[in-house]
Amino acid sequence: VVDAGGNTVTSLSTGNVTVTATGLTATNGTAAITNGVATFSGLSFTGTAGSYTLSFSDGTNSVTQGFTLTPGAASQLLFTTTPSASAAYGTALAQQPVVRVADAGGNTLTSLSTGTITVTASGLTATNGTASITNGVATFSNLSFTGTATGYTLSFSDGTRSVTNAFTLTPGAAAGLAFTTTPSASAAYGTALAQQPVVAVVDAGGNTVTSLNTGSISVSASGLTPTGGTASIVNGVATFTTLSFTGIATGYTLSFTDGTNTVTNGFTLTPGAPAAITINTQPAVTSPAGGLTGNVLDVQPVITVVDAGGNPVGAGINVLATLNQTGGGAAGSLTGTATLATNSSGQITWSLSIIPTATGEMYTITFTNQSGSGTNTSGTITIP
Repeated sequence: VVDAGGNTVTSLSTGNVTVTATGLTATNGTAAITNGVATFSGLSFTGTAGSYTLSFSDGTNSVTQGFTLTPGAASQLLFTTTPSASAAYGTALAQQPVVRVADAGGNTLTSLSTGTITVTASGLTATNGTASITNGVATFSNLSFTGTATGYTLSFSDGTRSVTNAFTLTPGAAAGLAFTTTPSASAAYGTALAQQPVVAVVDAGGNTVTSLNTGSISVSASGLTPTGGTASIVNGVATFTTLSFTGIATGYTLSFTDGTNTVTNGFTLTPGAPAAITINTQPAVTSPAGGLTGNVLDVQPVITVVDAGGNPVGAGINVLATLNQTGGGAAGSLTGTATLATNSSGQITWSLSIIPTATGEMYTITFTNQSGSGTNTSGTITIP
């Protein structure tokens, strides 16, 4: 504190001198006046790094001084540019992140040009996920992510400090097909599969492309004819509801395609419901006449019970054999077991005899499925 001539007023030992600066906050910014002098100790400032004018005042008089606040020690990471809140699988973020190293007051450490900042997120794999620090700033370029399409927390770290941001990975471009529900491994001829297939259009990471609502998926298999074999794509998914197949009962490979991508699955077509009877071997009497005591069929009939596609239906189908005289008249009789069950190949080999009412008569044998559909009649059998 001085007089008009600049002499220190040594007799003054009361009051204080306080320092202020617009935009700055002072620590230890007041000092007591002793013998006309105020000596500051531990004076420091916080605020935005830049140029200021310090004003020291005792309440009546003041003196000013130019002052520059520079960044302090590295204390935190902050976004200069926050990353996009979402991006598609494998696609560069539209808004690439810019991360800066800052002091406790948020001032960028412009003198720092060493080290890197790396981004991580549990469950995500980053491409171009590390950026070098230059003048306190790390600028990412072509940052992208792969993983399961869902929400994440991105963590940007320089190894000591970190800053986080919420992020959602969305599905990328269609790259393939995948089963949400695999079709039944087998089904009967003409019968809807018990487990109908659900096929998803997926990106390279297997994420369903839920934004896709155009096109359809069709199923095919060499040798099979599908019914209900096409399903529209809704929210990236094609759901089949009445899919069935006809063809030869055997193993196949089902191929589901959207015209560009394909997914396959093994499948076995099994025989359907009995629908017809085929006569594999026609019966005949070729040996000398047995007369009215009976004529054993020299060639015994062999029949097969088949489904609508001609596939043998398997074991346990009961078939009745009945005798009919051609042209009417009194019928003879048929001896042997009249009803037999098919074997595992759907076949029956009979052991039958015909007792006519007279020699020279002509007969036919009718075979009838006792368990469902299917009837067939043999060719004419002439009694010698």
